[in-house]
Amino acid sequence: MDFAASTKYLYSLGNEVSAMKLGLENIRTLLDALGKPHEKYLKVQVAGTNGKGSVCAFLNSICLAAGVKTGLYTSPHLVSITERVKINGIDISEEEFARHATLVRETAEESLAKGDLEYRPTFFEQMTAIALSRLPTQRSSLRSSKPASADGSMRRRWQMPRSQRSRELIWTIRIILATPSKKLRRKRLR
Repeated sequence: MDFAASTKYLYSLGNEVSAMKLGLENIRTLLDALGKPHEKYLKVQVAGTNGKGSVCAFLNSICLAAGVKTGLYTSPHLVSITERVKINGIDISEEEFARHATLVRETAEESLAKGDLEYRPTFFEQMTAIALSRLPTQRSSLRSSKPASADGSMRRRWQMPRSQRSRELIWTIRIILATPSKKLRRKRLR
């Protein structure tokens, strides 16, 4: 598939939130069929309700400034779907995206035909597989990902798309953005 065909196919799978299917068995099976690319590197996964993209962007910038090679998978995208996968701060090319999207689609269809998958992987599952299959081809020192549907208010911890069973670094970061109380603002004005 070329880039246009790959994006058309992915969008035909439905909205990544409304078409969401809970559980990890499908993505694990798909990643196994792809050769377990997620087990080939150290990764950081950021989950929570708010601030995931910002935390990933901060972490990616810090690592790049320190000379650490990085891969980054985030969602949603603003302009192009290629924004979701970055290597050392640069979006993957449309050609790379199409190549990995084709690999993931063909692998998913073969697994469906053999009966290994319960259902056709969703947009989010296939995007995750595209990113995770692309990242090991770059000799990066660190990868980070922000699963869009790992919203703490919507899913239990065991349902998050954390399919990795390899070495993991888990950071828990609580970000609270609030306006100062009226009392505090009055004190500052004096």
